[in-house]
Amino acid sequence: MPTYLGPRIDATILGTASLLALAAGDARGTAPERFTYASAVSVQHSLVGRWESADHAVRLHLRADETYECRVAGRDQIARGTYRVDSNRIVLRDDSGLTTPATRVDDGALDMAGHRLYR
Repeated sequence: MPTYLGPRIDATILGTASLLALAAGDARGTAPERFTYASAVSVQHSLVGRWESADHAVRLHLRADETYECRVAGRDQIARGTYRVDSNRIVLRDDSGLTTPATRVDDGALDMAGHRLYR
């Protein structure tokens, strides 16, 4: 039976992420060059700013600290809460717990609750 001569790793002190990094990389734990990971932070920052529908009925302000404000024509109360970016989709969660998805579309706009929002 062959004996393993590679570096010893005590799996009890490593978390799942560390073990996956070791499995995907070389013995030093570095990932091979063929793997590139998109930064969620860079995607998030490309969405930060003010968005508005063409008829000015919906105005959405996404902040860098993952909070937002949304004004809708005809409503007195401003929706406030947090958002999460997942690829080209954003999930807004207001202070009451209501969630609203928004999707980034090819022309750079956001589709949200039947409205198309532009910068």
